[in-house]
Amino acid sequence: MQVTFKNQNQETLNGTLFGKNNRKGAIIFTHGFPSDSNKFSIKLLLFLLSLKGYKTLAFDFAGSGRSEGDFSKTSFFKQAKDIQASRDYLNHPNTILIGHSGGAIASTIYASQTKNPLNKLILLSMPNSCKEIEEFTKEQKQSFKQNGYITYNAKGQSHHKKRLNKTFYNEFNKLKLETYLKKVSKQTKLLLIHGSKDTLVPVKHATELINSSNTKKSNNKSNIKLKIIKGADHIYSNPLHTIKLSRLISKSL
Repeated sequence: MQVTFKNQNQETLNGTLFGKNNRKGAIIFTHGFPSDSNKFSIKLLLFLLSLKGYKTLAFDFAGSGRSEGDFSKTSFFKQAKDIQASRDYLNHPNTILIGHSGGAIASTIYASQTKNPLNKLILLSMPNSCKEIEEFTKEQKQSFKQNGYITYNAKGQSHHKKRLNKTFYNEFNKLKLETYLKKVSKQTKLLLIHGSKDTLVPVKHATELINSSNTKKSNNKSNIKLKIIKGADHIYSNPLHTIKLSRLISKSL
């Protein structure tokens, strides 16, 4: 079911809602950058999780996909505020947040700031140090330096011909996610999932996050865990890997 809701800037955000039964809780999925939520693997994952008794929502961040907003001013910190809007929309006391790649970055920032701790934070294919991954081409980096922006050439994608300001590039290169993970409430259970064949964000990022950010709860058990899906790429493009992903997530809830 297609749904809409407003963010704090009164921009209309578009999303897809699965499941009529929210007996067990609500699950919010945040998409990667510069993508959107209109992907088969995302819809399959949320449909499968909805069968387990959860109401599940995937939405487009402001400026992305079908949502209103200025893509050129994209920021992970602004996206974190969109996550709060999605949480307000679902209004469920038991909320699980799943973020993929750039969405995982925004989700981690949100979880580190919220005063209402999430039940669980699940991070898929998230980088630790963003400057270590090849998100932008050499030509794009040059355009940021010379023009202060880039214009995407991505035919068939929702960000085709959209402009992105250098402020995002600067923010991206400064982020080190272990800093934010350490600020996530101890009440929030943390799960990292990564594909062993992820070439954009190699699995070493996940192991670095585990080694640097692991914390202990009062019962001396770790509150952050890592699961590797053998053979999976960055976007879990193989439906079998998406099914495996849903099983791992379901088992952890």
